[in-house]
Amino acid sequence: MFTFSLRYKLVLSVVLIEVIMLTVMVVNNVRTNTATMRDRMMARARTTVELFATTSTNALLTMDLGSLQEYVNQVSGGEDVVYAVVETPEGIIIAHTDKKRVGMRGTFAEDVDFLKVKDNVFDVSYPVIIAEKLIGRVWIGFSPESAITAIHKIRNQGILIAGAEIMISIIASLFVGIFLTNSLKKLVSATKDMSEGDFGARVRIKSRDEIGELGYVFNEMAEGLKQRTEEMQVAYNKLKDAQEQIIQSEKMASLGRFVAGIAHEINNPLDGIENCVNSILKEPDNKKQLIEYLNLVLESFEKVETIIRQLKGYSHGYPLHRTRVLVREVLEDSIYSLKELFADANIEIKRTYEDHYDAVFGDNVYIKQALVNIMMNSIDAMPKGGTMDIFTKKDNGFIQVGFKDNGVGISDVNLKRVFEPFFTTKEVGKGTGLGLSVSHGIIEKHGGKIAIESAEGLGTTIIVDLPVEEGQRDAA
Repeated sequence: MFTFSLRYKLVLSVVLIEVIMLTVMVVNNVRTNTATMRDRMMARARTTVELFATTSTNALLTMDLGSLQEYVNQVSGGEDVVYAVVETPEGIIIAHTDKKRVGMRGTFAEDVDFLKVKDNVFDVSYPVIIAEKLIGRVWIGFSPESAITAIHKIRNQGILIAGAEIMISIIASLFVGIFLTNSLKKLVSATKDMSEGDFGARVRIKSRDEIGELGYVFNEMAEGLKQRTEEMQVAYNKLKDAQEQIIQSEKMASLGRFVAGIAHEINNPLDGIENCVNSILKEPDNKKQLIEYLNLVLESFEKVETIIRQLKGYSHGYPLHRTRVLVREVLEDSIYSLKELFADANIEIKRTYEDHYDAVFGDNVYIKQALVNIMMNSIDAMPKGGTMDIFTKKDNGFIQVGFKDNGVGISDVNLKRVFEPFFTTKEVGKGTGLGLSVSHGIIEKHGGKIAIESAEGLGTTIIVDLPVEEGQRDAA
């Protein structure tokens, strides 16, 4: 990208100022000299014509035409005089530089008069009066060429001097600009080095002026910044080490809770199996007891199998078989599978579906599992019965599925941990603590989000956001 250097800005500014000032000076000087030259020429013309009139007085009285012609010739030889004329009071030319015009009628005027230039000549006249009687008039034609030449010379000299001054100004400003820009380039280069991480960059400016002071301040700032950066790096390294230790400790704590949860959830059914086997061994011939305990053993094995299956899904992800899933249908299917639990818990279901044909592209089985887990948590949160509001609506490219209950709610402390695996506030044997954690993983696998709002004693609201099907997103 083109950049207009500070050096050239300085030169251009100086040249513009010089040109404007010198132009004004030259023009003003030419005007002043022109006015002076004109005044001098007019004064000389007036003096010359008055002297010519005085000299011609006696010859006019006696009508001595020869003397008048001689005077005309003498005046005509003067500097800048083009012609001289003597007229009678009636305006008849009786003497003229151009003798062919003698006897012709001239131009009559009553007093000294400067006529406008004609053929580059000023005409000036003067009356010859004796005893208050006009006896004739004299005319002289003056050429302003010498004055014009002098004015042109003055103008040309002024232009030459102005040009020389402009050249000197350009050269001087270039030197000043080079000095300034070189110093500033050093500052810019050092600043770029610092921006790239070289905090040891310094500038060397030896001038004892504002630029030198700026360089000194820059170096002081760079040194201070280097020290602060080194201090920050040391502090950052310490903080990073501490953070890694905290993360490691948290990982170990989480792993401990995770392992403890697994051990607890698996030990419970294993303890049951052990008790059943011991009882069977004590009374192997008791068929009724044998059948009862074998059924309990099977139930315990199923619990262990469920826990292991959920753990495998949690750790290895959920292999999705995506199809078009109608949200209303999967919700109704989930509610139907839990209808006996809802009835036993005396929970009323209220439905509000914005669109019965809202669809997502996902795995019907896993979505149902996630929704069932959420509803089972709500059932457990309403031991004395209650109401569950289930609603759907579109929101900015997502279909929201909401579950709102008026159960016991969740405390702020526990709310932060609800999606942790094996975290549960239920009694032993009432739950694995994997339900919401599994639901969270399934929803995220579908590109969705799950959020929970709750307050102790005020119920809980869980919102699931699932991306709408592509065709619906385009239409939305």
